[in-house]
Amino acid sequence: MNQNKFVKLFALVVFVAFMLISCWATVESLHLLLPSWPVPIFWVATFGIFFLASMGSKMIIDSFNPNLFIDNRGAHLIGGIL
Repeated sequence: MNQNKFVKLFALVVFVAFMLISCWATVESLHLLLPSWPVPIFWVATFGIFFLASMGSKMIIDSFNPNLFIDNRGAHLIGGIL
């Protein structure tokens, strides 16, 4: 049981580390493309898009999980794709 908590904590730490690296690289890329725009705008937009993509991925995965009771799985799948 204790090992399961360690694995979950490790997975969370790795996910957050990769999220920050991905968002940082995206912000740097956008700042190179549009150098006159302030950097905080890119951070807000990048985190917003990352959040939407994460929620969409969760909706897609949950729509295929037979162990969860979800009304209208097709709508969750289409909503996750969009």
